Amino acid sequence: MSVHTEMTGAHTDDAAALIADARERINALVRERMTVSARIRQARITLQSVMATAG
Repeated sequence: MSVHTEMTGAHTDDAAALIADARERINALVRERMTVSARIRQARITLQSVMATAG
């Protein structure tokens, strides 16, 4: 059993590689979502500031 199979709980190296790849893709999606959320939050703050100044 390799280190990867022990880390993932997979029974084979192929399964461990598949799990590791899926985890990397999921992590990338989570990072992307966090970035988008931060940009949306900043846009809302900016819009609220502009509206407060204009009103």
